Amino acid sequence: MKSARPIFLALTLLLTACNRRTEIQYETLTQPEVRASAGGVLATTITMSEKNHDIGVGIALVSSSYDGGIPGPTLELRPGDNLQITLVNNIPMPGDAMAGTDPRVSNLHFHGLHVSPLGNSDNPLVEVNAGASFTYNVAIPANHPAGTFWYHPHHHGHVAWQVANGMQGALIVRGDVDALPTIAAARERILMLANIKLDPATGRVPVMSETGMDLFLVNGKVRPVFTMRPGEVQRWRILAGSGSRYFPLQLDSHELHQIAFDGITLPAVQSTTEAMLIPGQRTDVLVRAGAPGRYMLRKMAHQNGLSPFVPEHILAEVVVEGAPLTMALPTTLLPMRPDPGVAGVQRNWSFDIISEFPMVTGVNMQPFNAAVVSAQMHLGSVEEWTIVDGVTTGHPFHIHTNHFLVTHVNGQPLAQPYWRDTVNVPPAGQVTVKIPFDDFVGPNVFHCHILEHEDTGMMARFDVLAQPTLK
Repeated sequence: MKSARPIFLALTLLLTACNRRTEIQYETLTQPEVRASAGGVLATTITMSEKNHDIGVGIALVSSSYDGGIPGPTLELRPGDNLQITLVNNIPMPGDAMAGTDPRVSNLHFHGLHVSPLGNSDNPLVEVNAGASFTYNVAIPANHPAGTFWYHPHHHGHVAWQVANGMQGALIVRGDVDALPTIAAARERILMLANIKLDPATGRVPVMSETGMDLFLVNGKVRPVFTMRPGEVQRWRILAGSGSRYFPLQLDSHELHQIAFDGITLPAVQSTTEAMLIPGQRTDVLVRAGAPGRYMLRKMAHQNGLSPFVPEHILAEVVVEGAPLTMALPTTLLPMRPDPGVAGVQRNWSFDIISEFPMVTGVNMQPFNAAVVSAQMHLGSVEEWTIVDGVTTGHPFHIHTNHFLVTHVNGQPLAQPYWRDTVNVPPAGQVTVKIPFDDFVGPNVFHCHILEHEDTGMMARFDVLAQPTLK
């Protein structure tokens, strides 16, 4: 590991240069390794272990990650496949762990997948201790939508630190949208946005990760560079693998043509100059390159309620050069998933901070307890939930297994409701959603995707029960 002084000097140089072109040589954007299914099965092993990461511009980061990469390998599947992952936990004990705690305990969550939460599938209650391994077997339904999803740790109490180390990876389900001619013609890129929390004195991620310095990486590098030709259309799968930071994204002098959000294809292209991604969200965008030149992909300045102000930061550089291409954007996409119908039950949930010192959070003023079932519903039911911010700080609401239809924001009905698996509850505001509990029974969770909030209690368990037998 590098000594503290060179790390600090490299970070100082980086921060002073982050918003202007200097003599710094930024590296070329590379794509994560792809592990694709064959014959209906993707069987692989992923090991969590510590490594020295060269993240560019002379900074060496020491962190635990998946198979030595930030991000880990991209897992590529098709509807009807089986995903078989052996997770090996070789995370070393961090030197700043609090006495009596073990932040190494982990598991996997397949964020956004509509799969079973039971047994060795997408089970948030699994524990994989340091030195142990666990094999997941996740059956992807034959009717699963094609889209961009991701995997990350989800053991309650340790998620923020593990994700702040760079434990994240893309998970792609291929399908119908990929065959649309204008989309199939576009070159595809994964852009995994990581928010590493670095302690400049050690080059490591502090266990109290929010005390670390923000370091934004794209595919494991500081401000990487990639190219396009004038007129070329590329498809960017952008994933916000952040524990707490919001990503209002802009590309200089270009529109972002959104075709999917949270793994759900949109009914029509939505063109914008700024795409907001909250922690855990994903969007697929088409970008048509303009005139030759150098353009910055920026995370714009943002403040989430009473949280710290986060300044603008350049995430990547796009160099447009070479012979022009003539490529089209799609005029139609796929039909929108229908409204799930009338909700039979209404529930209200509040995201609360119970205590600041020490930090204790909760749902309806109750910290998470895996043994406490906060709600029960039957398979095939539809419920309407209103989630309220109780602390004047926005909260990304995420529920496992099921996408939901967002119908109201701050009590006002939306002209066009939309499907998500993660949505922002605005500061001092509320969001209303309709959730169809289709296909899968078992215990599950919903939570705030600001991971420090999740770890300190802002999560609740619900159980989906089988339909009662008629007599």
